[in-house]
Amino acid sequence: MQPRVEITKQVPLAYTVPATHRVKIAELCPLTGRATSVTMHFPDGCTGLVHVAFGHSDKWVAPSEINTFISLNDATPVFPTNEPVVRNEYLWAEIRNGSANPQPISVIVTIEGREE
Repeated sequence: MQPRVEITKQVPLAYTVPATHRVKIAELCPLTGRATSVTMHFPDGCTGLVHVAFGHSDKWVAPSEINTFISLNDATPVFPTNEPVVRNEYLWAEIRNGSANPQPISVIVTIEGREE
C-alpha cells in the first residue's frame, strides 16, 4: 500500500458583480488539508468601492474578523494562510460592489492536502 500523496489545487471564485450589487459565491473544497493562500484581484476602477471577503463554512479567513472586508484598486494581493479545510465543505467569497460599474472580481484559494 502506497502512502497518500499530498497535492496542491487552486479553487477559483470569480464573478462579474453588477453595479451596486452584492453576491456570495461558493465552491466545494476539493481536498482535506490546508488553505495556504488566498489571492484577490481588484481591477482598476474598483477605487476602494468593491469589498471582498473569503472564508469556508462559517469561518471568515481574509480578513479574519466577521463582517469585515478588503477594499482595494488595481491590486492583486496574496494573503498567506494556514487554515485547515475539509473536502466538500464550502469555500466562499462575498463581494459587495459599491461602484457605479460592474466589476470582475477573482478570488483564488490554494489548497494543499489529500483527496480523502
